[in-house]
Amino acid sequence: MQAIETIEQAEQFIFKYNWYEGRSRNQDEEILFLKKCESMAKEQQHFRLLYRTRAYMVSYYSHINELWIALEIGVKNYDDCKQHLFTEELLLTLAFLIQLNQVLGNYSQSELYINEVKDYLYQTDDLKKKCNIHITAAIQYSRTGDIEKCIEENETALKLAQQLKDTYTLVTIYNNYAYQIMKKKPEQSELLLNEGMQIMEKEKNNSDQYSYILAHYYLNFALLYETQKKLLLAIDYAKQAIILLEKHHAIDSALEAEIILASAFFKHKKYEKTIELLHKIEQVATTSGNNPILIKCYQLFYETYDKKSDYENAFLCMKKYVAAKEISFSQESEKTIRNLQITQEVKTFKLEKENAEKIAHIKHEFLANMSHEIRTPINSIIGICYLLQQDVLTEKQNNYIQRLEKNGENLLGIINDVLDISKIETGKMVLNEEPKNIADIIENVCAILSSNAQKKGIDLQTDFEDIKTIFAYIDSVRFSQIFTNLISNAIKFTDSGWVRIHATIIDKTEDVVNVEFQITDTGIGIPAEKLDTLFERYIQADAKIYTSFGGTGLGLSITKDLVELMSGTIRADSTEGEGATFIINLKLKTVASIAVNSDETLNLDILQGKTILIADDLEENRSILAEIFLSTQKDVQLLFANDGKEAVSTLEHTMPDLILMDLDMPELNGFDATIQIRKTYPNPDLKIVIVTASLLTMSKDELKEIGFDNILNKPVKPTLLLKTICEQLN
Repeated sequence: MQAIETIEQAEQFIFKYNWYEGRSRNQDEEILFLKKCESMAKEQQHFRLLYRTRAYMVSYYSHINELWIALEIGVKNYDDCKQHLFTEELLLTLAFLIQLNQVLGNYSQSELYINEVKDYLYQTDDLKKKCNIHITAAIQYSRTGDIEKCIEENETALKLAQQLKDTYTLVTIYNNYAYQIMKKKPEQSELLLNEGMQIMEKEKNNSDQYSYILAHYYLNFALLYETQKKLLLAIDYAKQAIILLEKHHAIDSALEAEIILASAFFKHKKYEKTIELLHKIEQVATTSGNNPILIKCYQLFYETYDKKSDYENAFLCMKKYVAAKEISFSQESEKTIRNLQITQEVKTFKLEKENAEKIAHIKHEFLANMSHEIRTPINSIIGICYLLQQDVLTEKQNNYIQRLEKNGENLLGIINDVLDISKIETGKMVLNEEPKNIADIIENVCAILSSNAQKKGIDLQTDFEDIKTIFAYIDSVRFSQIFTNLISNAIKFTDSGWVRIHATIIDKTEDVVNVEFQITDTGIGIPAEKLDTLFERYIQADAKIYTSFGGTGLGLSITKDLVELMSGTIRADSTEGEGATFIINLKLKTVASIAVNSDETLNLDILQGKTILIADDLEENRSILAEIFLSTQKDVQLLFANDGKEAVSTLEHTMPDLILMDLDMPELNGFDATIQIRKTYPNPDLKIVIVTASLLTMSKDELKEIGFDNILNKPVKPTLLLKTICEQLN
């Protein structure tokens, strides 16, 4: 094999290399190549390459009998492939896991995997793969002794191979099928072998591939006829098998043929020929370490010498037979014990994983409920603050209102952080990527935070010249959250000097850009010993930080999770007392520039004469929303519904222009009410906007399929509420 130095060479090796026929026989070299490919795939975030490589690592560790390592990698790769929808890599991993569980004797698990593969494959038109999984299933049932199912799977595989017109696969199935049912159905086995031979005779193919399969046909014929005591036929086929198998250097299979030949000689009472052949078998089997063949060899030696009344040699051979059996028993016992240990370890691992998932789910449900209960009163607080600010207030009153609003928003920020952690832990954090100008997003964040910097006399510097024209697919909300966390932290921990945000293009292709963002400050810095734990949850670099600055210790942890969710990296460099630098590296899929609507003026005249239905089970929420509409001084007709059922019945006599729909309501929830409304009143001009305190994990596309036009999370700022409604009604 050639050395792998580039990602292209890694792809060539993993995706194009004939893994099964050309793989290295040097096991040390093989694992080095696989680990190199794995490392490069991780570094380049090339997930398809990573998961394909790990699938082959399962095969490698199975091959060298490191079964626990193989299982650990395989189960993890199985989960990752499923999560990221890499079907080809998933199927490959499953194929190796099936074989691995069969070796372990864990046939129930391998059968589950087999059925899962079938589910995937029968959604495709890939006849070859369908055929292969039925071949694998047939092997499974032959090992478990379920001959009827074995026959059923083989028959299905034969039909698929015939549709494929794949002669080699067809003759391979006939051969394996015959061997699997030979003990219980010898007549049917002979018919299958003859059918396979007829196909090969028609092909008249002299390639090594066909020669190899022909050798195994001869081997199976020899075994069948030796069992049926058709000794001359058995001898003839065994000799032909030996010639071909030795030509292909198939030592173990050649030994099997020689044992069959020796047994046929013995049954034919040709004892001298039997002994001569057994000496040869003993020598080769001892050299190759084939203990099962040695056991058969010594047993046949004993029986032959016993027939010849050579009791001394018979006794010696019996001693060798017992010794070989003891070795075999010891090996099998060790293997069984180890396999049981591995199976138990896997069960323990799965149980721990399931328990962790259950606990995470319970925690997530608890936080979701708490979110609803806490967001609802905060919604009222922020709404009332907005309404009070519309009145003429004294400076003292205005100060109180601003402080109340600020603290409400701080509390909301803490709730959002905790819920983000819950979403990330349960895998329910989903990115909604849209084409955006990435410089504009960060500039908006800087504009919002500039007043905080000005109050402290800090110079907020930006340099986005490199990325001014870059439009990329990005979740602008989560992207903003990353920079809001980092820039606000930089301002918080800087008493004098500056905070600089800088972006540089590291690499750019036609459709991908690699950007490095740096947020640098002249603040208090971070102790060197704290850098390793900086991104851990609930941990701050120093206990004094909480006393001086407050905070939950969640911001940096969430930031790291979001960066990694975007397949990026984040790290920190700092010297205590001299400031800190946070470096983010993101690879973003680019898009041609798009038109941006720069007109942000809110035109409330759109509300004039509109009818809006507010569906919410809490009177406080309905009142706050009504007050916000009244504050616009526009002629808006407001309708109210205490639950989803009332909302649906309202439309029987009045068709509103827009519905503000809560989700958690008695009688009929917001989801079911919306489905009924869209079905009963299919009016495309009717807009339905969710206003909820519930924690939703559905995407915008999923919500649109149900019938919603937009979503607002409580507590919703009145300005955002009015802006969203005007956009929907325009």
